[in-house]
Amino acid sequence: MSDRKSKSFVVAVLCTTVVALGACGGSSAMSGGTGPGGTALPSTTAPVVPTTAPGPSGPYWLVEDFTLALLERNGLPVATIAKIFNSPRTLLIVRPRGGAPDSLVPLATRVQSFASVTDMQTAIQSGAVEPGVRYLLYDNEAWSFTPDNEKQAPFTYAAQAESLAHAHGYQLIFTPAANLAPILSPAYTTSNRLGSGTDKYSGYLNLDMAGLGAARSDIFEIQGQQAEGSPDFASFVQQATSQARAAAPGRPVLLGITTSIPGGGGVSAATLSNVVAETRSVVDGYWLNVPQASAQCPVCGAADVGSAVSFLESYASGTGG
Repeated sequence: MSDRKSKSFVVAVLCTTVVALGACGGSSAMSGGTGPGGTALPSTTAPVVPTTAPGPSGPYWLVEDFTLALLERNGLPVATIAKIFNSPRTLLIVRPRGGAPDSLVPLATRVQSFASVTDMQTAIQSGAVEPGVRYLLYDNEAWSFTPDNEKQAPFTYAAQAESLAHAHGYQLIFTPAANLAPILSPAYTTSNRLGSGTDKYSGYLNLDMAGLGAARSDIFEIQGQQAEGSPDFASFVQQATSQARAAAPGRPVLLGITTSIPGGGGVSAATLSNVVAETRSVVDGYWLNVPQASAQCPVCGAADVGSAVSFLESYASGTGG
């Protein structure tokens, strides 16, 4: 699928209740503007978020509810799930009938994901946002689920999504995919070959996608997972994170990692552990994806749950990442 759905797995919570590895930061005041379809958005000021929060250290985790259920069904002990994820620092993406019992992670902070601002607005206006949700996630990608006009102006629409979220008491997680780079500039291709100069990740950096995106979100996530295993991966993450922090100091920056790359095969637990080890001091947390064949990822195969389980068991024991 597109970059996102090399995602089904891996996190800011309301900083008044969580702990961040990096400091949290609030958004600046937002003026009204125009929403999808020309709808006027009300003026609003983002919630004030303290720059520090007491408590234990550790990364944020962004994870989908059905992924936790899948991991449990495939042998990840409930105690391990609780040890890693039962915290307000876990941002749990919830869906209707998502399948993750509240008893697994009752302390997690709830998130609802949208591929378009129009869908987000419709859900808010119709009362379709799930109960208890605190964050809305805007997943703009070069796929059929995001309208063309939003793909062509992702940061304009991210600003609208942020304003919309804040106006209704939510905060925003923005996760623009690297495969938007060829849409934004014909100089780039959809290639995953990091370091080629014309690949989508070079475009991601050269177009300052992390900086532009972080400036329009409360939490920013780098969709870099399809570049795992590349010798230049750590450098890419460092550069993208630096751009995000320069544009939005103090706001959490997360990194997507995955158990498989469409067209590139599976990713071992050891590779996942290495990725976390080499980026842990750079980013504030992770979205670990466990992709599988779906409408969002038609080229994905069966979920590689085994590598995710092994990675998390190693992580929980302190021997991985």
